[in-house]
Amino acid sequence: MKIKMLTLMAGPDGVRQPGRVYDLPPAEAAALIEAGAAEKVEAKPVASAPRTASRKGGRTGDKPDAGADPATLSDADPQESQA
Repeated sequence: MKIKMLTLMAGPDGVRQPGRVYDLPPAEAAALIEAGAAEKVEAKPVASAPRTASRKGGRTGDKPDAGADPATLSDADPQESQA
């Protein structure tokens, strides 16, 4: 059971800091909550990360595709180059 410590607790098992969340066995957590040393932490639904736009293939820059014929990728009008 997850609890949030309200007070400092130190003992042979270590130190528990106020404000921190700990996952403890249910019996130990219940004892700390009953003593007023901790409060139960309710499980929050996990929000998924926001989706980002992804590129879906195709040309993304000025570089020609690998293996493509550079003459077919030219931006110039073929009739202008023959004149």
